[in-house]
Amino acid sequence: MGTNYYVESDPCEHCGRGDGQIHFMKSFRIYQGFPEDNPSPWGPIRSVADWRNAIETYRLGVRDEYGTQHDPQEILDRVAATATSSAAGYEQHLAQYGGHPGHDFQDPAGYWFSDNDFS
Repeated sequence: MGTNYYVESDPCEHCGRGDGQIHFMKSFRIYQGFPEDNPSPWGPIRSVADWRNAIETYRLGVRDEYGTQHDPQEILDRVAATATSSAAGYEQHLAQYGGHPGHDFQDPAGYWFSDNDFS
């Protein structure tokens, strides 16, 4: 098991909650991708760099599955620091949940993504 993280748009300056949640990553190991033909609200997401750009450009909030709000910059810094765990984490993810043939891929930095929703 691992912790799921979500991004939210338009977070309230008082309570931090935003409009809807979109799955971002699981346990700093596998990331949600969005292809050209099924983009996120911020466009296609094909890499951690795309996620960084979306989070920073649209000032997205980051919340975990337990409702804890996280500082987006700290999360992005932690993502960058755990690049090597993404490859090993994907193997663990495959063992636990199976893969999504044709939908799982690595971005240019080596992070694992899936265009299918995963938990």
